[in-house]
Amino acid sequence: MNNIYLINEFRWEKNNKKVLKFLSGLIEENEMPKSTVKREILEEVGVRDVKVKKLFTYVKQGTINQRRYYYVAYINNTKELDLSILCKFSKKRIRI
Repeated sequence: MNNIYLINEFRWEKNNKKVLKFLSGLIEENEMPKSTVKREILEEVGVRDVKVKKLFTYVKQGTINQRRYYYVAYINNTKELDLSILCKFSKKRIRI
């Protein structure tokens, strides 16, 4: 648990540049948020062995009500990671 990984994603709307972002995704019908997190991690970076912990939920009310769930994921086997799409940061260099 010494590193933080962000997705290094190509974005055409950012002048065809890569941007760093947190993993995100949409909850499918009848799916629980925690299951969504695990599914998105598997789909995006190919990791099955992961422990997730909910940090908080953000609710924005208005014309369109939004509910966002924020989780942290602990990857048990980093050898499974697809490092071609990830950018690794040492936790020692980042203040959280």
